[in-house]
Amino acid sequence: SAGLGYDVTLGPIRLVAVPKGRGAPANQDGVCWKLCAARFAEFLQRAQRKLPFEQACRMSLLSRQLALKRLCEGMLKAWQREEAAAEIRGKPPMSVFEPPPLTPRGFRVAYRGAAMRISIRNAVNLPGGGWFGPKIDPFVVVRFSGSRRDLRTAVLKDPGGDPCWKAEGTLRYIGERALEIRVYAFNKFREDDLIAEGELRVGALCSGRFDGLVKLDAPKGAKRGGRPSKEMGIVIGVVCERRRSSAEEESAGTLTTGSSRSTPPWQMSESVVA
Repeated sequence: SAGLGYDVTLGPIRLVAVPKGRGAPANQDGVCWKLCAARFAEFLQRAQRKLPFEQACRMSLLSRQLALKRLCEGMLKAWQREEAAAEIRGKPPMSVFEPPPLTPRGFRVAYRGAAMRISIRNAVNLPGGGWFGPKIDPFVVVRFSGSRRDLRTAVLKDPGGDPCWKAEGTLRYIGERALEIRVYAFNKFREDDLIAEGELRVGALCSGRFDGLVKLDAPKGAKRGGRPSKEMGIVIGVVCERRRSSAEEESAGTLTTGSSRSTPPWQMSESVVA
């Protein structure tokens, strides 16, 4: 290397493996040199072969990508042929992969920050709906457990034991474990009376929606005589909508803030507990 512009220093050499080609003599020796990446890059730089080596690597990568693409296209066409043949034979097509259903814990993570569209339809067997019982003016308050925001329906004037609100509203979900539902009797001169309560666990929302009857119980501490003889319930619907950006949230404005006493029967109002 006296007349060259670089020196080559050999370190420890290890023989790994050499496949023998056709026609090669049986006693031919082969040697494999093992170099670290930094030393090899330095060698290419000094040998002025870095650019050709990078071009060769790119060509090898492109050829492998092309081969993989052709393989995937071939597998896709084969799968389509099998699906068409199964349909002709009357057999059910191959099952398409479906992700496993969400668990309550997975739901709290996946839908955190999402908007929940809540529909309050009607209640059944509320107390105070008989001919001789006290008349009540009920309204519903729903909130996620631990949240300060709630939705309130309008107050219905003496609707009987099976009031119908048909109200809708939206609440933001931030990972709570249940949707709390409370039915109150409006009182003009003192605090409203809680007449029934229940909850919908998030396990019922793992499919992304719920539509059905939620059981209501008499509040704790209610007198035995004031408890209803039939099982109470409320029909609600919940649809888990996509997450919205802050700009969309500001421009949404689908709910009006205010007291439930002045809200029309077809709307729900949103309030924040101080």
